[in-house]
Amino acid sequence: MEHNRRAVDAVGAVLKSVRSSTLDLSLKRQIGGILNAIELQVEEGKAKQNVVTLLFAAATELVKTNEGIGMESLREALERCARIVVADDQT
Repeated sequence: MEHNRRAVDAVGAVLKSVRSSTLDLSLKRQIGGILNAIELQVEEGKAKQNVVTLLFAAATELVKTNEGIGMESLREALERCARIVVADDQT
């Protein structure tokens, strides 16, 4: 997985949404930390696909286990972002 501006931008957009959301601060930090790790993987250009997939799964699981306003849209945003990162890696 090489550096990919489109993938980095997609992760950054979700991260920005999380940071500006009304989620509990602890949950924001947890999800944000995972997204930062994904962003680093993509930026460095040496990411292992299985690591990125597991990180997205962890972030998605956090969202699924915390109910609240905006969680469904955040889950959908994570899934769209994961598809972009994975698809761009396979092209």
